[in-house]
Amino acid sequence: MSRLLALRPILALGVGLLAACAAETSVTTEGGFDPGSTTIMSSATTTTTLQETTTTDTPEETTASVPPPVSFEDMAGTYQAKDPGGERFLEILDDGTLHWAPNGNSPQIVLSARFEGTSVLITDPDCGDDVEGVYEFDLLGTGDLAVVLIEDGCLGRAANIPGDYTLSE
Repeated sequence: MSRLLALRPILALGVGLLAACAAETSVTTEGGFDPGSTTIMSSATTTTTLQETTTTDTPEETTASVPPPVSFEDMAGTYQAKDPGGERFLEILDDGTLHWAPNGNSPQIVLSARFEGTSVLITDPDCGDDVEGVYEFDLLGTGDLAVVLIEDGCLGRAANIPGDYTLSE
């Protein structure tokens, strides 16, 4: 008899698992307890209906990125840094010449750039022509530009060039 009582929790667990796995499950066990008998009987019916839940996400506002540029002609123009207090300017010419200035009154620093795959490699005389910085230039659907530092041994360039830029009209 104790063996049968020990099987009841296992049977209940099995019934619960079956109910969770089916869209609609009906399980019936028969039984009951007859005081004059050594047989334990139980009778129960469990019906579980699972409903599909649909979640609709509200689209988040995102800035779409266009395919990575593969030429400087794709992104030629003058850009101004977006960061507060930042007046940095970056002018990109068709031939890969970059003009960078910390603000509108400063002389421009002339940088040379070239594509290697989707990466832009930058050199300048201040850091030495043998010290190339590796960057990603992400042209956004808005026409803005995100310059992302990948690796650069020139600390001044690495600290100043990366950032988000707005295309100047």
